[in-house]
Amino acid sequence: MSNAIPEPNIEVFLVRYVYVTEGDRVIDLEASQGVAPMRVQEFKNLTASCVAEVVGPRGGTKTISVASEWMRSPSRITVSSVGYKPGAGRVYTDDGGVVKYNSFHWPLHAGAPIENPEVDLLLNHLEYLIPDADERKLFIQFLAHMMQHPEERPKIVPLIIAQEHGTGRGWITEMMISVLGMWNSGTAKMAELAGEGSSGQFQNALKDNLLVTIHETKVSNKNWMIDDQVRDKMTEQHLHLNLKYGAQDIFPIYARFLLYSNHVDAVRIPPEDRRMWVLKVDAQPRDEAYYIRLYDWLKADGPENIFWYLKQFDISDFNAGMRAPDTAAKRAVISAAQTTYETELSDCLQLLPDGIDVATFPQLVAMCEQARREGYLENDNRAMCSAKYETGLRAALQDFGRRLDIGTTENKLKWKGKPVRAYSLRNHKNWSGNVDTARIRQQLDALDYLGYGSDSNDALSAFVGRTAVK
Repeated sequence: MSNAIPEPNIEVFLVRYVYVTEGDRVIDLEASQGVAPMRVQEFKNLTASCVAEVVGPRGGTKTISVASEWMRSPSRITVSSVGYKPGAGRVYTDDGGVVKYNSFHWPLHAGAPIENPEVDLLLNHLEYLIPDADERKLFIQFLAHMMQHPEERPKIVPLIIAQEHGTGRGWITEMMISVLGMWNSGTAKMAELAGEGSSGQFQNALKDNLLVTIHETKVSNKNWMIDDQVRDKMTEQHLHLNLKYGAQDIFPIYARFLLYSNHVDAVRIPPEDRRMWVLKVDAQPRDEAYYIRLYDWLKADGPENIFWYLKQFDISDFNAGMRAPDTAAKRAVISAAQTTYETELSDCLQLLPDGIDVATFPQLVAMCEQARREGYLENDNRAMCSAKYETGLRAALQDFGRRLDIGTTENKLKWKGKPVRAYSLRNHKNWSGNVDTARIRQQLDALDYLGYGSDSNDALSAFVGRTAVK
């Protein structure tokens, strides 16, 4: 709270203080925006010396507390709670029409513009890590977008992979924490995004942050799948969050993600992914003096110079909704994390016509057979016995596909006189929830017309030369 005693004048109080109904608190607008609200009793104690003489209805005078008069005044500024809204004023109205106090604020260096910021150390380090000029420019724009449009969450997620330790990738996060303010930054684990284990129960890191870093995406030899659930948490504008020591609710999300790994199979990225932007650091670590100089700069005037450099950087051609670049590094990650069956499925999907997203497992097997005949398959698993082949392919389908929710027993629908399960192979969001079976049958009919049959045993027999296990 601010220790400056206000002038004992109700008009001053009405301009300076805000009452927060949630928690019965008071905010001093003359205090730094990061200062926590006062409890009402603290406010009364602070302003106890602020009294005024008023004339009563019978002409007499009496001494009253200005704080008490302020509390009773209909002109008092009142908000329901404290929110977090980058780009808005200190008091704002949310999308639901609720008036809130805005806790978002920049560090103090945001208040003193620097016309020609000195950032040679930053630029040299980024050139060392990201030698490609176009990739480096896009990465700087990604960072600058946080300064210039903190309210807009981009759709791309950088993953920086370096097989050598000690190159200074982590310095980027340290730098951004000092630039943004530690209260606007956080860390998370992949388990939190995937909803697994104790970490996955809560998503506090996503709320009221501009940047969230995952320092190593691969833990205990587990490489996480970038599925719809993970992707949504990294890019969607609003999310339903379960907060530890808080409520479950839908919140606006502003946090950008920055991922690091020392493993080329860091995560499992579906071939059709449009969000993960993979950059590979091939540089060798430099001497200790180089890194000491970088970190010392962050303790001096580095943060304010970087802030204003990013604040002024040209992002006119940066598209926050862009598709992530299809880099060689990304293709290497996709390939390294795939099993041979997943690679086969990925190859087979090249035969899937535009507009067709859904297939039965037998139809998928038939597509794999066609892909083998046409030379699309990098890995040919047809020498496997049918039982092992089917098991491997079905396991791959669990990651690449989604079993459609039909709303019937075992999620089967009747097609060509038989109960079948259908899977979305791409564009999974278009097939989420309880799906209209007529749409599914249209998709299956289209594949059947193209020659991808409906009989599981026939399809597997044609592929591996023996009867499949049911």
